[in-house]
Amino acid sequence: MMRILRMLLCVVCMAVPVEAKLKKGPWPTDPDLAKVEQEIEEKEQPCKKLKNIMAEMNCYERVRKPFYAEGLLRGTGNYVDLHYVDLPTPELQEKLQELLALKERARPKDAAKFDRVPGELSEEKILAEINLVEIELGKREVFQYRENLDFLKKRPATP
Repeated sequence: MMRILRMLLCVVCMAVPVEAKLKKGPWPTDPDLAKVEQEIEEKEQPCKKLKNIMAEMNCYERVRKPFYAEGLLRGTGNYVDLHYVDLPTPELQEKLQELLALKERARPKDAAKFDRVPGELSEEKILAEINLVEIELGKREVFQYRENLDFLKKRPATP
């Protein structure tokens, strides 16, 4: 009996931190993304009528491709290029901090499959943006390092 009680106590103690990490709504949304997603949904209506699965998938791809290419969908490289790359490094670092804070409030990626509303930001898309912004910051650091190295090579050595 004591053994069962101990095991039950261990299970309860281990479940408490998991429960504390569960996120609850309301989830952050992006109004621009909502407009784009509604437009995509409207343009995808004819695709749903197709009976051939490959034709349907190709139709969805044709509809979505221009939106990805223009950088209108969050979590894509083109979106980051359009919205973040032109920012100066200090502002980009601030945006990274904002994205990290937004990730904590965003809906977990597994929970966003069924009842997601247009414009709702998922943790998966925010993580993709964070990764791409960090890559951009890394490129800038490497570039700055190389500039400093070139500068040091041109200076005469001090005695």
